[in-house]
Amino acid sequence: MLLQDLLQGHLLHIHSYCDSQYYKHLLNIQLDVSEQLKTPPQLPIKHYWSSIKLFLLNILGFNSLCKNKYMDTQNTSQKPLVSFILTYYNLPISYLKECLNSLLLLSLHPNDREIIFDR
Repeated sequence: MLLQDLLQGHLLHIHSYCDSQYYKHLLNIQLDVSEQLKTPPQLPIKHYWSSIKLFLLNILGFNSLCKNKYMDTQNTSQKPLVSFILTYYNLPISYLKECLNSLLLLSLHPNDREIIFDR
């Protein structure tokens, strides 16, 4: 409940001040709340592109980002079975989205794969 209360407090003030760094922190709180409580996201999507996580949020949306923990594979003690390296310099967003969706449809558990983004 503490994380949900923290998120609610921030949501009251998100419209008065919100840069990309602040939004990224709120997104992390939102992902944790959604994972722990199995609740839909409350954080409005803002179109920031300054980090991989915000980039993925804008391409895939909250639900896919919540289901697939891209950024957490390096925090686990076991190594993933498969690594995918995606280069995305000058790549149309539609191609990147199609590629990511194809990877997500593979019958791999999120802990068995890692997705590495390279410009």
